[in-house]
Amino acid sequence: MQWEGDPLIGCIGLKDWPPEWYKGKMSQIVGVKGSQREIIALEFYCYQSNDEAFLAAYS
Repeated sequence: MQWEGDPLIGCIGLKDWPPEWYKGKMSQIVGVKGSQREIIALEFYCYQSNDEAFLAAYS
């Protein structure tokens, strides 16, 4: 999951990004995408990370 990341493949979760990656000059490039993905990830958690329930609600 993008919010948590996957250390096995070197992917840092969005929640662990250093601020310089999404603030300042980079905010217009990645800030909005990060916020959108955070909202989706948190909503997914509300469905106990259940793919079927989440997709049924949002498809």
